[in-house]
Amino acid sequence: MEENDIDFGIRLNGGGSAEVRENGVYKWDTPYAPGDVFRVAVVANQVQYSKKGPGSSYTVFYTSTMAPTFPLLMDASLGQSAQIKDAVISGNIAP
Repeated sequence: MEENDIDFGIRLNGGGSAEVRENGVYKWDTPYAPGDVFRVAVVANQVQYSKKGPGSSYTVFYTSTMAPTFPLLMDASLGQSAQIKDAVISGNIAP
């Protein structure tokens, strides 16, 4: 899968910057540290990007101007020593 195939994503750069990427296009960035947790969620038909540090709660750092098209799919690409923990996909599925 190519980067521009991912509608809504976060790219973690080695320099401590997490970039919001939509269809491969840079939209926003925020600093991150080891132990931070990121979330991409659809809330009221808007895609929100949030993060939380150890011992804190999620804080939205970017809201997309692009409406989501369902169904959304999940994909990941990891570098050496990277990990995904406790990944969750949830939502209401209409009949």
